Amino acid sequence: MGVRDSLRGRAAVTPSATVFAFSPARTQPQPPARAIHNPAEVQPTTTVGARSFFDSFFSTVAARLEPDGWGTRFPTVMGNLFEGELPGERAVQAREELATIRVELREHPPSDVVWDIHDRSKQPPWGDRIADRITDLGNYFVTSDGLDLFDVLDEAVDFAAESGRPLRVE
Repeated sequence: MGVRDSLRGRAAVTPSATVFAFSPARTQPQPPARAIHNPAEVQPTTTVGARSFFDSFFSTVAARLEPDGWGTRFPTVMGNLFEGELPGERAVQAREELATIRVELREHPPSDVVWDIHDRSKQPPWGDRIADRITDLGNYFVTSDGLDLFDVLDEAVDFAAESGRPLRVE
């Protein structure tokens, strides 16, 4: 199954999924933490938000920045990270891809957001009512805790790179 097919399958299989968390892989269950990237913590975790919000990030990248298809320009972000596990050894590549994605999304207005790559008619629940500080797609994606999604991803990827441990999206 390809990456694009898995988006459709994940959305259909778990439509009630509401929260994503980034955490390094672990062998034993640990209590969840709300802050990400504190090297002293065993399990840094950050809540991102609704599944549809997180999927819209990937849908937007694919639709706006990958004219030759899903994962053709950003295979690590659109493949490993989207699929749910980024190996520590791929973290540096993911960091570089995220930096390029952020820069290129800054060239697109908020109205270019793609909520669902399989149904372009779908819109975010808030429609076009967004904060004045959101000026482009480079700063459009904000977590449910009010954090910039790129900053959250950067911290999570940095933790994976520094620790050599995989990063999991749950």
